[in-house]
Amino acid sequence: IEVAKAGGKHLGRPRVEYPENWEDCYGRWKSGVISAKAAMMLTGLKKDSFYRLVKKYESQLKDAKEKES
Repeated sequence: IEVAKAGGKHLGRPRVEYPENWEDCYGRWKSGVISAKAAMMLTGLKKDSFYRLVKKYESQLKDAKEKES
């Protein structure tokens, strides 16, 4: 394990990445056009992964707005 960490290897579960249609589905969900369940189906994400990415995405948006100000 120490050798792998020293070599820069990631250990554990693979990280969840944003699906290709993330921004479209997120925008439609946030504006109320589709439900969260429909957005999860369209993106192929499970509930925990979907909400984890929502939290991460909104944090990134907030940081970007603060940098602009």
